[in-house]
Amino acid sequence: MLWVRLISFVVIWAAILYVTRTGLSINWEALKKLPDVVTVYVILAFAFTKWFWRMSVFQGWLVPFTDLQGTWRGELKSTWKDPNTGQSLAPIPTTLVIRQTFSSISCTVFTGESESYSTAAQITHDEESGALFLNYNITTTRTGQRR
Repeated sequence: MLWVRLISFVVIWAAILYVTRTGLSINWEALKKLPDVVTVYVILAFAFTKWFWRMSVFQGWLVPFTDLQGTWRGELKSTWKDPNTGQSLAPIPTTLVIRQTFSSISCTVFTGESESYSTAAQITHDEESGALFLNYNITTTRTGQRR
């Protein structure tokens, strides 16, 4: 996405040169506008990273992943079997809370017995199937019965 950043920077520079009637040539007057260009670029980059990336106009071509932020309810199904009885654990009702910006994603998992948070999370793309996957590692911060 380096090309997007570079094109954005040049477009902002050209817009500032046009608005200030400096002219679209690279000269000393145009170079003196670079601090303004950097300021506008940083503000727009911050706004895009925080909010604008969620807009549907950017999905698919500029933003290659889905907005997953929210609260998701489901079940945790374990493949573990009790060695004494051979019984599997019953599914555990689970709530997954995802917090996401353009450049970061984190997960918190709540069950009736524990609360866990992600230490690392990322969205990956399977080239063969085209499917997107949310991968995360969790650390349990509280165990025991909820009150």
